[in-house]
Amino acid sequence: MLKVAPIVTAPAGAKLHYDVTTTRTGRSGNSNSRQSGNVTVGDDGKASLSQVAVSVSEQDRYEVHVDVYDGGRLVASETLKHPQ
Repeated sequence: MLKVAPIVTAPAGAKLHYDVTTTRTGRSGNSNSRQSGNVTVGDDGKASLSQVAVSVSEQDRYEVHVDVYDGGRLVASETLKHPQ
């Protein structure tokens, strides 16, 4: 099981919107998931985004993509791919 729990670092009190997309490709087929939401950054300058769990096997390929927006403006984007 792959568990993804992105954390964003930003100025305290910032109100942000995020999209987390996961894609898994393997022998048993393809799986896609998308979660989005709003978050307010805490006093410590950090905020946890939604947690995602994906069932993967050793041969599977997967990709996790996170976009963070301030208003309508993209302020952060990160993609993790396995294998790279």
